[in-house]
Amino acid sequence: LGDVYKRQLKCREKVVAIVVLITLLTLSGCGPQPDAPVSDIAAPTAVVGQPAPTAVVEQAEPTTAPATPTPAVAQPKSGGVLKVAIQADVAGLDVFTASSYSSSLIFEQVYEGLLRYTPEMEIVPWLAESYEVQDALTYVFKLRPGVKFHNGEEMTAADVKYSYERYKDPDVGSPRAVELEAVESIETPDDDTVILHLAYPFSPLLSYLASQTLAIVPEGIAEEADLRTTLVGTGAFKFVENIPNTRTVVEKNPDYWQEGKPYLDRIEFIPLPEDRSRTDNIVTGNVDYADQIPQKDIDLLQGNEEIRLEGGLATLYDFLFFNTRNPPFDDMRVRQAISMALDRKAMTDAVLYGHGHAQTCGPIAPWSWAFYDCGLYDTPDLDKAQELLAEAGYADGFSAVVKCGAPYKAQIDAGQMVKEALAPLGIEVEVVPVEWGTYLDDILNTHNYEIGIVGWMGATDPDEWLYNHYHSEGPYNLWAYNNPRVDELLTEARTLVAEEERKPLYDEIQETVAREAPVAYFFLYEQYEAVRSHVKGYEHMPNQSKITFMDTWLDS
Repeated sequence: LGDVYKRQLKCREKVVAIVVLITLLTLSGCGPQPDAPVSDIAAPTAVVGQPAPTAVVEQAEPTTAPATPTPAVAQPKSGGVLKVAIQADVAGLDVFTASSYSSSLIFEQVYEGLLRYTPEMEIVPWLAESYEVQDALTYVFKLRPGVKFHNGEEMTAADVKYSYERYKDPDVGSPRAVELEAVESIETPDDDTVILHLAYPFSPLLSYLASQTLAIVPEGIAEEADLRTTLVGTGAFKFVENIPNTRTVVEKNPDYWQEGKPYLDRIEFIPLPEDRSRTDNIVTGNVDYADQIPQKDIDLLQGNEEIRLEGGLATLYDFLFFNTRNPPFDDMRVRQAISMALDRKAMTDAVLYGHGHAQTCGPIAPWSWAFYDCGLYDTPDLDKAQELLAEAGYADGFSAVVKCGAPYKAQIDAGQMVKEALAPLGIEVEVVPVEWGTYLDDILNTHNYEIGIVGWMGATDPDEWLYNHYHSEGPYNLWAYNNPRVDELLTEARTLVAEEERKPLYDEIQETVAREAPVAYFFLYEQYEAVRSHVKGYEHMPNQSKITFMDTWLDS
């Protein structure tokens, strides 16, 4: 299943469990994503849903200067501009409300949280120097001293309290409020201590706190500045400018708390929506780094000595979803019939050129402890599909529009395969690519669609995979799914700690959702980034985070 699968299996030998989120999200906008689409820190001694009560997890001091080089390891160099080709333009820069993947690429350079993930997907302290889980309802964080925001102010516990309370504020409307909903109160006994008091045990908490988007900002900044244009964090890079459809630029933070880092002077994120354009620009050297390499070009680039590919099986997946608010998709039998008609293996081979994993049940990846294969859609069954349509009163079929994001060719190609698969059932499909901002509005706000196709990425903990999408009040329940039993299971699973207790609940959830078919999953991607040979220090992360840009340097 690729390098990521192997790495995560190895990681599971090191820790009893990995509780991870990365919400983000979407590749571009609130969760949907494109077609393709940290330094040496000591890891926690154990992460098991929640660390054992009274366990204290501390972070070793980050390496502030590279070790004496050996003949096989070059000395990092400071300076230079890293030009990064990305697939979609940045869609919003308010860290509290924007939720696109393209936006998160900027946020994680500028902002930081209390915790962070390593490339091995282990949770480590970050702005928190250490943390202690005193009991299932009490988390104590000791802040790293001397950390300054980009405006020169020193970070204190008051900033953490302000940031988290703003995420939770209903008037702000943050899609990440659900990630902190278990937090009942925040205590700050001194400038260096933050105590989170929970209303109930909440197993995904640490993974949410480690996400790129639960950022710490200066107290009161939202009342003083427009966060869509003013980005003030503690990160390795400072925000410079965003020119829509042209570039977004960050520059080195000279006062970063990890002395000597980052190595780069600047990073320029350049949107290149056309797949061929990203490939051509990395081959010619017009850019140093290309994100979300199209699957059709993976084999081609692997043979280029000037380029290396970083990646493997990722958290990115594409799927079809129904607007269950309106007929005919309010009828489960219609949704089941469409789901039964799809050949996921053929779609994986055709759309991803075999660089992926067919999903025949739920969204959770096979490397996760919560993976479950119910086997409902292993092979197409047109006879059963036709029977279900007849029962629902659509024996002669009907017509439907499938919308998808215009920048994402893989999703458009998948739509064409859906069209071909449904034709024998008398279902006439029109595939309509829509400008990305309009499409996001259609599916998130106005619900102006019949069938949609999107991609999602960044999930590793099953809570993010499932609660956010299938709880009746989940922030990304775009399809208006509502099942009281599923709500009950999702809520209970959040309060359990041990994987062996949580897994049966998630198995039942995935099978129930697969049977009721508010969505039809296609495939999980093998996702790669292309990096020119002079780019050193960068390390791929399975959740598509680019936080290792702080360790990246140019050997030229």
